[in-house]
Amino acid sequence: MTIEQKVESAIVTFLKTQTFTDIPAAQIYRGIEHDAAESSENYTQTRILPCIVVSCPASTASDPTSGNRMVVPEISVQSQADDSTNAAHLTRCAQVFAVVATTTFAASISAALADFYCFFAVPADGGSRIEERSWASFVTMRMMVCGADIS
Repeated sequence: MTIEQKVESAIVTFLKTQTFTDIPAAQIYRGIEHDAAESSENYTQTRILPCIVVSCPASTASDPTSGNRMVVPEISVQSQADDSTNAAHLTRCAQVFAVVATTTFAASISAALADFYCFFAVPADGGSRIEERSWASFVTMRMMVCGADIS
């Protein structure tokens, strides 16, 4: 498993332990996760909305000799525009973003996955966009991680 996949898996595993008003654990996805029976261009259609999507597309070595990596995963909340109000979408976002923007988030995701450690995680950027009749709001996190449990 790549470090990017470990970051996604650790965050998803942690988020699935949390209780959100109307986003069940089954509707929390890794960024590239989709139904294998569907063609890759249709993967977003297999996701049930509202949902949370965690994506970590790349990493950078913090020091070439350390094995530690800097990552900037995106955690997005998506809601069907035809089925919910913008106010309901923003309420979902507030619940999710409150869970990830804590001083204990790095420790929580470190504990969620074996062979993974997160030194720190701080909110970086955020925003909103429209994606095919759905609202998507996101926060990115700046994180220093290691692909081994060094705690």
